[in-house]
Amino acid sequence: NTIVIRENDDFYFLNKDLEYKLVFSSPNDPVLSPDNSKIAYFNDSEIKILFLNNFEQSFLTRVSKKIQDVYWLNSDYLIFSVPGEIKSIEIDNRDKANIVDLEYIDHDSIYFNQKNKKLYVLVGDEVMESKKLLP
Repeated sequence: NTIVIRENDDFYFLNKDLEYKLVFSSPNDPVLSPDNSKIAYFNDSEIKILFLNNFEQSFLTRVSKKIQDVYWLNSDYLIFSVPGEIKSIEIDNRDKANIVDLEYIDHDSIYFNQKNKKLYVLVGDEVMESKKLLP
């Protein structure tokens, strides 16, 4: 039930006073969580989370390689890729984020399908499919 306007890299939300408020900036498309309660947004080196119930933002992680793709595994975990690596990260703002390296593979891009819970990895002109990652 939120109206969002994008102007270049800036994302504005319509507040209760019917005014647009700048909420975050991101050169990439933000990613809505499966339960529609959070938005992940990222730039080349950082991933942040916006909690839609209170519009609080949380810094998630900073990496040294360029972030290529970000997807929600479920509403508590993200999967993302950087050159040569695919990683998973837990959304937990109590302490530092837990990051797990899933695979070291030279890839062009990744895609996570929410319906069948499989990860697809593009390597050159070949697409590799994972087993189902979640129940």
